[in-house]
Amino acid sequence: DVINFIQILGNVLDLGVPSDSTVSLAKLTATGTKDATTFLRGDNTFATPTDNGKVLQTIHGSTTTAVTSSSSTEVTTGITAQITPSSTSNKILVFGSVNGVQIGTAASTAGNWKIRRHDTSTSATSGTLIQDIVPYGGKDNASSDTQYALSFNDLDSPSTTDARNYTITFNRSLGSGSVQVQNNGATSSITLMEIQA
Repeated sequence: DVINFIQILGNVLDLGVPSDSTVSLAKLTATGTKDATTFLRGDNTFATPTDNGKVLQTIHGSTTTAVTSSSSTEVTTGITAQITPSSTSNKILVFGSVNGVQIGTAASTAGNWKIRRHDTSTSATSGTLIQDIVPYGGKDNASSDTQYALSFNDLDSPSTTDARNYTITFNRSLGSGSVQVQNNGATSSITLMEIQA
């Protein structure tokens, strides 16, 4: 039990409940720096808030231009965006979708899509491979057009504060038909978010 007051000759003497806003920081027994930039944790310790996981910037890119691949040579889809990280320790969240993907009429034709990171002086197809999205996308044994969409996402660590482009590339990976993206004016897009480490 806790005694909060005693009664002396009919008068109440309050012992343990201070009035509102009367306890200063100096009276607290918590450890750590006590100032306007810290907060009191449940373990009676003052700590500084962190911004880990905070989104610092968002970049978006999109295209409706159709691109066709009829060989194993890797080409760009036109889906690209550029971001300049503010710290070498921050990460880049990459996500988006490739729409209007059409596989030609040749049976057993498939496409391969990749996320690549590259600097402003390097071609997309020779950039650093971030993710092999799908190596044999759209494979169909029927001799008929197949159209669909595919999504992608990855958390990348570019380890630089220089501008970096993120581009989706593709090529025909199987069969003898053609592979097309942004067919019939479909919009494909990519979004880049810098995440504070």
